[in-house]
Amino acid sequence: MEKEEQLCLSDEELLSEIKYYVENKFYNYAVMIDGAWGSGKTHFVKQVLLPELRKETKTSIYISLYGVRNIGELSKKIYIEFLLKDKTDRINTTLLAGATEALDVVSGLISPFIGKYGDIEIKEKKIQNLVQKIIPIKDCILIFDDLERCNCPMKEILGYINGFVEQAGMKVLIIANQAELRQKVDEQSMALQLNTVLGEDEKLDFEDKHEKEIYNLLAGKNTQEEGTKKVSIEEARKRVSQVFKQPSEYERIREKIIGSIYYYRPNMKKVMRQLIENNFSYGEIGRSQLEKNLNYLADYMEKEHHVNFRTFQFFLLKMNGLFSEIKAETYENQDMVYKKLIQACWYACIMFKEGSLNDIWIRNQEYSNAGELRIRSIEEYVQYSILDQGIKKLLKKFDDEETEKIRNQNDPINGLQPGWIVSTEKVVRERMDDVIKNACAGKYGIGSYDQIQQIFLQIYQAGFEITYVGRLTDAMCASIQDGTANGELDCLLSMNGEEKEIVELYNANMQRIVRTYNKCMAEKSEGDMNSFLQESDWAKQIYDYIWQAKHPRESEDYRKKIEVFLNGMDINVLTSKLKEASLENLEKFRRTLREIYSQNYVPDILWNEKEQIIFLLEKLRKFQEDSTDKIRKYQYKLMADYLSEALDRTKNLQ
Repeated sequence: MEKEEQLCLSDEELLSEIKYYVENKFYNYAVMIDGAWGSGKTHFVKQVLLPELRKETKTSIYISLYGVRNIGELSKKIYIEFLLKDKTDRINTTLLAGATEALDVVSGLISPFIGKYGDIEIKEKKIQNLVQKIIPIKDCILIFDDLERCNCPMKEILGYINGFVEQAGMKVLIIANQAELRQKVDEQSMALQLNTVLGEDEKLDFEDKHEKEIYNLLAGKNTQEEGTKKVSIEEARKRVSQVFKQPSEYERIREKIIGSIYYYRPNMKKVMRQLIENNFSYGEIGRSQLEKNLNYLADYMEKEHHVNFRTFQFFLLKMNGLFSEIKAETYENQDMVYKKLIQACWYACIMFKEGSLNDIWIRNQEYSNAGELRIRSIEEYVQYSILDQGIKKLLKKFDDEETEKIRNQNDPINGLQPGWIVSTEKVVRERMDDVIKNACAGKYGIGSYDQIQQIFLQIYQAGFEITYVGRLTDAMCASIQDGTANGELDCLLSMNGEEKEIVELYNANMQRIVRTYNKCMAEKSEGDMNSFLQESDWAKQIYDYIWQAKHPRESEDYRKKIEVFLNGMDINVLTSKLKEASLENLEKFRRTLREIYSQNYVPDILWNEKEQIIFLLEKLRKFQEDSTDKIRKYQYKLMADYLSEALDRTKNLQ
């Protein structure tokens, strides 16, 4: 089944569909939950589906097929799981006493039960004996997980599973990565077909072993004999296409066995929260800090197209070690310090699991803020599990710098946090008025708006007028609209431990600010990319716009907003900016190029910008050649590589 045909459902919708399938007796097919490795399919089955089925008094047998070598081994696993299916009750002693004998009988029955469609018969009486007499599991729901990781031939295992569906009329749920399963079935089928089309005096040529799976399946069967002729895999494939004329063996088998396929897309924040609750030993501070940064963790996972909860569990393991290391430390700016720690570790874990955690470090360099925050000791800990004690010193440095920055600002907000509770009413009102004036003048970074909102709402709880909060929100929105406010919208949009009214006010105000910010970003660059080049953080402004255009809150065609990317800018001004840019701006523009010239970039837009790409590519190579700074040279090289790859793709366009 093609991806566009799959039903992508929420947890609740998927649960409803499966319960409907289980309850209807006329449905004589298995169903499949399809999803990428690490996407949380098993977590959904164990934590959501099985508890719900048990509420309905449905007896379910869950079997992982990971590493299963043959049908006999699987039959024994099913039998044992049936005996142990309800671990809260005493196991039937008669069943246990006869377990060994029963397993021998099961092993004797499975050989005629192994089947594949069309050419190997499944003996109906044998399967009925297995299901109804040896193991009374007919009323059970069978759940087979990790199908693509089974080590026995896929046709045999699928034929075996189909026996439970067709011969026993049982409900069967298959959990798998369908893309990997399809590839495995088709490669195994292709290996057999390749062997079939060879003559007696021919053997496959395995000098080129890029066909790894086929090589592993057939290499041992094609020993060198004198007088044999070598046939390339390409030639053998041509013969197969002429003889069998069947594009995908998997599709034929799937249509026979599987009635519905649901593509699993997890509620990332919900799953992350559950994993945090179930996997930690480092105390409430660490847990609360992870929960505060939950939006960032989920958004960054999706942004990097790395929806893999095994990576998140690996991250939690590393965070457990980091939190344990610094649990005795105190920080004046605790949220900021922990946020940096969490962000640097999350970046390192994702890059490490993707195999792209490159070493950029120069002698004595502790961290880098060029793009994502990177901390050297954390990346070494992620890779080698050795934690440099210097991490404590670095975090204290971050804390001291933040404290000094706050003190030097001499801003009235510092008098409200945390000192308002010991100030007179008159002083608090004066400081609140001053903060509102500063907010209107754009003196606060947009990323601090959530903290200032929380301070004003806490003061409102003490009996001050709500008008202060309203005036503050008006001022923040006005500064965004006027373009006087700087910085990134990095709000957590959560306020815990307060009364319901306060939380609702906070959420409403922050949502209004977010809407204002998004609208202004869209309006600012609609048809005029040059406006970004006037800003000091021009590359960040461009990146934010491109990112929001390609990931809108509501469905829309992003091409309308980015089809004037390079063509919408003065290319001479842009190259001049790049020549003199800070490392931060270089990194942001590099990420913009990676985002906009990705493999799925719209071909006609790419073609229209071809001349601009060529011009910019030449300039970047010249900058790389002329620069004496290794980091700058490397940044220019990466940008040139992205543009060169994009340019190569235009060669196929007419």
